[in-house]
Amino acid sequence: MPGEASIRSHALPVKLRRNIIASVAGALVLCSFLYLALGRKPYRLRKATADSDEVRQALEVVRLIAAAPEGALDYASSEAKESGRVALAEAAKQMSGAQSVELKDAAWFGHYLRLGVTCKKGGKESFRGHFFLKREQGQLRITGLDR
Repeated sequence: MPGEASIRSHALPVKLRRNIIASVAGALVLCSFLYLALGRKPYRLRKATADSDEVRQALEVVRLIAAAPEGALDYASSEAKESGRVALAEAAKQMSGAQSVELKDAAWFGHYLRLGVTCKKGGKESFRGHFFLKREQGQLRITGLDR
């Protein structure tokens, strides 16, 4: 049929169509990767300096817990789950009587401050872990910890 031949003459060859589709898909994958890798991700770790007010306040909270472990739950956040409160109480027992509480690292994870500490008692390490803190009513409160 004469009309059918004219339609086929304007269509792209199959191989060329596949190459165009593959190129567009590759460009989309590359753009997505660059957006995720370089874009603003609110929950990627951002370093916090040891001399910042938040890090100093958070370290002071941990030192207060080590000095008086029975009051550890006073520093727990209202959004801390029961398992987090139990873990905080257990960590406070291990930290009690620590002669030193040292900052290992600090970073922001979204709105949470992740504070890595080690406690030493009698020259030996008695506790090592990361506390997650969030500001509530002007105070840094512990929402959880990772050991």
